[in-house]
Amino acid sequence: MKKITSTCLVLLGMLSGYTNYAQGFLDKIKEGAGNSLGVSLVGAAKVSAKDQKKADEDAANPLLDGKSITKDKYGLSGVYYASEVMFVQTKGGKKIPVKKMLFQYDDNSTYLSANTQYAYANDETKVEPMIWGRDSYPKEFVLKVTQAFKQPSYYDRKGNSDLYEYIGTTEQYVDGEYKASKPALMTLKDADLTLIEPGILLCGQNPYKMLVNRVEKDQAYWDRAKFYKLFVFYTADKKEKALAFTQDKLHQLAKEHAQAFKARMDKRVDGQDKIDEEYNRANTHLSKSSSSSSSGSSSGRIKIKITNKTDAKIDITAQGYSSYINPRTTKTIDVGVGLMKASNGWSMDLTKSHDGQTFIIAQ
Repeated sequence: MKKITSTCLVLLGMLSGYTNYAQGFLDKIKEGAGNSLGVSLVGAAKVSAKDQKKADEDAANPLLDGKSITKDKYGLSGVYYASEVMFVQTKGGKKIPVKKMLFQYDDNSTYLSANTQYAYANDETKVEPMIWGRDSYPKEFVLKVTQAFKQPSYYDRKGNSDLYEYIGTTEQYVDGEYKASKPALMTLKDADLTLIEPGILLCGQNPYKMLVNRVEKDQAYWDRAKFYKLFVFYTADKKEKALAFTQDKLHQLAKEHAQAFKARMDKRVDGQDKIDEEYNRANTHLSKSSSSSSSGSSSGRIKIKITNKTDAKIDITAQGYSSYINPRTTKTIDVGVGLMKASNGWSMDLTKSHDGQTFIIAQ
């Protein structure tokens, strides 16, 4: 029987509010997106005095301080302040500057929610919580591994990340070279969250997660990582220490975390084998429950093609796979079912039904 290969066309670029690992893509912020904020998007975005004042007022509001906080096993829950002014989108579509958030970990769902004071509103000013977590199993995979070296982390966003923005930078490819982008509004849709120490959470895209698998000859990638702006959330008692962190220090912390995570995964120690068993059982379950009509694939693994039609090299990471695709080339890869990510921000939750498909990354 002739096998039909379907093609999924992924159009990337020209995104509003991006936090992508942008390699060769010039993102465009929508005209007028910051008008209600006092943020000028003609040139570099910046926080106006008016928005800074409103954010400071938010930080001083005692509403979140009065909420019940349950101590969790990872030490994540608590009232935090952002080192950067953030902007949240209300139910009515308005963007409001904020700095204060209540983080709450849920043992049952393993989700971590971040609420502003506006989460408790009953009108058009209501803002839905930002949620980190995952539905696929094992849900606590990253948390358990990172907890082993006392830096529990979330790498997955569950919901409403597009409603939360900050002014940051990334890399862009201009006139044959990579440079830091102009400061612009970015959502938290690709942001990781790492507990550096009790009371200090590192937030933003950690570009070193993929770089730790690279060899020395790829030093240029490491050099470009510095273009990604990172920031922190901190509790009141850690304010002085948190605000003293420079971008260089935050990048050092992000790099150290990525290296520790890789070392931990490589060694498979202190119960890591049990997590692997749980992960493999989950993949087997997903494989059995999906279509069995695909041919040429072993349990939990599929073969797909990726065509890179851009002028930039794209990094790909997936279950059991980490490599890159050169510009204007097509590559067949064998990967495990689960989350697959590209370095320009695109991701896909692969299942057995994707076996044989072709994904095209285009500008």
